[in-house]
Amino acid sequence: MNKTPTDDELDSVLLVELPGIRWTADDAQAARNRVITIPLDIVTAVDREETWVYAAIGNSARQGEIALSEETLIRGLIGGTPNQHTPVRIRSLLRINALGSAELGLAQKWHYVAETDILDHAEHEFNQWFDKEHLPLLAAIPGTQQARRYKSNGSPRYFTCYDLETRETHGNAQWRAAASTPWRNKMHESFLNSRRTMFTRI
Repeated sequence: MNKTPTDDELDSVLLVELPGIRWTADDAQAARNRVITIPLDIVTAVDREETWVYAAIGNSARQGEIALSEETLIRGLIGGTPNQHTPVRIRSLLRINALGSAELGLAQKWHYVAETDILDHAEHEFNQWFDKEHLPLLAAIPGTQQARRYKSNGSPRYFTCYDLETRETHGNAQWRAAASTPWRNKMHESFLNSRRTMFTRI
């Protein structure tokens, strides 16, 4: 039976993006029933037709196993072979940092994702700012149960997700204050290809 990913399993994740497709809870359960050996976390976008599946890989041995069977994983998720009508994007995510409880985070309905590339000359300072200021400030806001930060093998390169108790947690007064510090405003000038998406977990 498919299970909720553990914190260790979330160290390395295969992200399967299904643009133009909005799954229901029944669709998500059917995918879990077909893919029983890999812990899955499934979310669907609020403001566009898109579904994402986080396949928790975990340790390096598991990564090798999944890398050899991506096609099998995709067939299991969608219940068939992808074609031009079922576009699929796959990215590997390696965790950089995490704050909060994975168990509590994965139990929340709301899942907010911020992605960006960064200009080469600013990358070192960007990582310092994110780990020393930005992630701790957002993770400490009441209603944020977990914040996880990853590096992607695609673009956008940097990927951060937040598991929230309510949709309103994102964008409230404390969130706005944490996202508008002088250091953040300086780093924002070096962002490229930024994307921000609110999802619900299904």
